[in-house]
Amino acid sequence: MTVYRASDPGVGTAIPECVEANIRLKENKHLLDCPHRTSFRLDFNINLIHLPNIHLGWWCSFDHNVIESLSLPGLGSLSATVLSSDLFAFLKRSSPPLLELVLGHEHDFLPLVECLRLAPQLRRFEMWEPHCPVVESLFAALVESPSLLPQLSTLVIRFNQDESDAIFDSFWTVALRAFVARRARFQVLHLGVPKSLHDSKMPPPHIVAQFRELALDGVQIHLGALYETWTHTFS
Repeated sequence: MTVYRASDPGVGTAIPECVEANIRLKENKHLLDCPHRTSFRLDFNINLIHLPNIHLGWWCSFDHNVIESLSLPGLGSLSATVLSSDLFAFLKRSSPPLLELVLGHEHDFLPLVECLRLAPQLRRFEMWEPHCPVVESLFAALVESPSLLPQLSTLVIRFNQDESDAIFDSFWTVALRAFVARRARFQVLHLGVPKSLHDSKMPPPHIVAQFRELALDGVQIHLGALYETWTHTFS
């Protein structure tokens, strides 16, 4: 295995400090991996056209000039914080066979749904600290547009405290509609919150009953706290 560090010539630099941002060459597969919280800037002089995985973590931001210049038609997995407009341009330019996408919370004027239309093969989508309206818009689009993410089977959403406080009955209603509409394909919905939800934030009884019906079909709907020992599974 060959490991390139961010400080190596022709590989890149990490801002504000050099951290291990590795390109691992193992079994003829490339992995760009940056596990630390940072804003990451790359200036590659090596050929990465076949790079299938970029795992910067949702907390790592892609420099605008970097993703603007990248073309990775072999990319199958991406984990990073990227502006919606930059992500759209990247996906349109590269047309990668993306199967897994983990995104941070940086959204701009371009709706996230428009980006996802360019990833029709996506099977697993994870969002960190999204705004509730962004998630509700995604659920609504999954209902209204059968051609959006037709292969999606796993959806993971991890809210921060402010957004978990913004969960109301309308959120659960649109979430249920999305799962009913996609029940033939959906397998897992995981909602992460910082701490246990108050009873007033939990889904109302009629939605719980329908979630349990979905569970009988094999769908896993799971709530979990990130910083407490609290879980709730509908089964």
